[in-house]
Amino acid sequence: MRRINIDFGRARPGPSSLALGLLLAGFLVCAAGVWRYGEAGLAVERTDSELAAARDKLAVKHPADDAASAASPQLGEKETSAINQAITQLNLPWRALFGILETTKPATIAILSMEPDGKKQSLKLHAEAKTPDDMIGFVDLLKQQPIFADVLLQKHEINDQDPNRPYRFTLDARWRNLP
Repeated sequence: MRRINIDFGRARPGPSSLALGLLLAGFLVCAAGVWRYGEAGLAVERTDSELAAARDKLAVKHPADDAASAASPQLGEKETSAINQAITQLNLPWRALFGILETTKPATIAILSMEPDGKKQSLKLHAEAKTPDDMIGFVDLLKQQPIFADVLLQKHEINDQDPNRPYRFTLDARWRNLP
């Protein structure tokens, strides 16, 4: 084994002039950033105080107007009706309707579209069936569901454009109020 000479007494070299210059430059950049941050804070405070003064002047000039604008606006009959209709449409029992349709729909039925009407509590369904028996069977299945009060087959036709000649049909289903 070779002997290793370790000299603990040797002095380390000091920082180079480049390192000291970079340290000084970093310090100056930080000082400039702190100074700019302080100036920006003062500018924000001045703007806030000017805005508060302008609001105070406006409130003194028009105190009645502020009270009127704070009150809720009066809606006309049309607007109220439109809002109520939108709320009715948003509160449709989608989960229950989809759940019933998913569980009762046989594989031979294809639901093409659904048109709910929350005001009448009705659902217009456009669908296709392979045979007329499948179509009537699906209507009967929906009639057995407790959510539906009435299920009526509105119209049906054979789609001659399709090589499979499916039966297209439309039915209306009224649902009951759900708990």
